[in-house]
Amino acid sequence: MQKQQKSIQWVVEAFLAGRINPLHPDMSIIPDDILSEIGWEETPEGEAIPKQAAMDLGMFLFFHAKMAEMIKRHQELSTEVAADVNEVVSAVECFATLASLEQLRRAELLDYWPSSEGWAEASWGREITKLNMAVRRCLRPEMSN
Repeated sequence: MQKQQKSIQWVVEAFLAGRINPLHPDMSIIPDDILSEIGWEETPEGEAIPKQAAMDLGMFLFFHAKMAEMIKRHQELSTEVAADVNEVVSAVECFATLASLEQLRRAELLDYWPSSEGWAEASWGREITKLNMAVRRCLRPEMSN
């Protein structure tokens, strides 16, 4: 629980200091111990779900990304940000996947480049430029899709 809170605090402080852009979060600046708290975990039934820190931070950055998009489009910023449940769930899953991709990059199992679109968009994508075949054996089917 303390590691999870430390992870959340680190990312929130990095965001507030301007080191993490909510529209294009650079996962490479996140330390290994914190990054490991932001990925996926397995339920007793064998289902892969985002870790609690990934859920908290994914939602935090998602809503700040939405606000940044509103400002970017010169729309009036209100205290309410509209998002449906599917958008939020997709954003959390995307954030956990970004953390997993960064962990695989650090392990030199793949290399990837972020898309020019925001990570929280439904059409987000990453260009994987190098894929070690050993990765195929360790990736969960959900992640490889």
